[in-house]
Amino acid sequence: MEWKFKEGQPIYSQIIDQMSIRIASNAYEPGDKLPSVRDMATDAGVNPNTMQRALGELERRGLVYTERTNGRFVTREEEVLKDLHMQLAEKYIADFFAKLKGLGMTNEEIESAVSNWAQNNAHKSTGDAIENSECIKATGDAQSTGIAPSTGDAQFTGTAPSIGTAPSIGNTQKEER
Repeated sequence: MEWKFKEGQPIYSQIIDQMSIRIASNAYEPGDKLPSVRDMATDAGVNPNTMQRALGELERRGLVYTERTNGRFVTREEEVLKDLHMQLAEKYIADFFAKLKGLGMTNEEIESAVSNWAQNNAHKSTGDAIENSECIKATGDAQSTGIAPSTGDAQFTGTAPSIGTAPSIGNTQKEER
């Protein structure tokens, strides 16, 4: 999997964001064993200590857990994964609304546009609808550096919006095995 890092945000925070997206999108499915810290660091082109710090935070949030001699695994806890999806959805929606409001649209106009888009794209699979949508390209960069909406103008790259400053999800207790 490709890693993309931006200036102005700590690398470990961007790793957390990108790993969260990979977990939410099932690139890493519940129960999957993650590659070793060293392998992931090499793949991302970062120091293993940076990767370890990011994975430690993901573990604190309950998205991954460690089995002593077996490595790290993606959580199987449905509630934690559901919370992650909701947190990401709220972030994307906030960014989307902020960008369209920046174009001068009212909430009602945005809601109408979303409703029209959904009706016109109902026959497409979710992946096709997103891939073919000019909406993401028109509204700017899907990655930001915090809770505040981003103001970039780059096209969507498939990387995660920053969720690093949002409240942690899940619990800090170890998952039962």
